[in-house]
Amino acid sequence: MEQKIILFSVSAVGTICIGLMTNYIYDKLKNHSSSAKTKSGVELEIKIKFKKR
Repeated sequence: MEQKIILFSVSAVGTICIGLMTNYIYDKLKNHSSSAKTKSGVELEIKIKFKKR
């Protein structure tokens, strides 16, 4: 019974930590892209030039 309580506590704390880390990384990426005035990570601008021979 004690092992279940310990396992539940560790998994709950781990879940909260993963959520906080994910939120922190998302905010850093969002703030970085807006401050640099670039496209977001999802939007990519692709330019292809063809040379005529």
